[in-house]
Amino acid sequence: MKKDNFLVLGNCENEEKTAHQILNKLKELNKNVAYIYKDGNIDDVNFDIDVLDICINYHLAIEHIKKTNKKIGAAIIQPGAENEELFKLLNEKNIPYIEGCVLVGAALLKGLN
Repeated sequence: MKKDNFLVLGNCENEEKTAHQILNKLKELNKNVAYIYKDGNIDDVNFDIDVLDICINYHLAIEHIKKTNKKIGAAIIQPGAENEELFKLLNEKNIPYIEGCVLVGAALLKGLN
């Protein structure tokens, strides 16, 4: 199954932040992508979320995930965002997850082509 709908949780407006680089990389890979940061709401995203990329403090991620009713296919937890409380919440909501970096994964895939 193809995973084309991504939501980046992070500060994508600041060009120096990893979330901004991830957003641009996903667009470059022709993914349907949106982002929210502190004030956004996952439920306001107008497409199904195949992959949630967590690139913010785990406290903020937990707040966003707890208040959504939207189905999330899977999550990628960026380095620095990992936390046992976050893992527990994702497990409770039946959201499979991996810990890793989208940018590293994209670079590896590019090298395989």
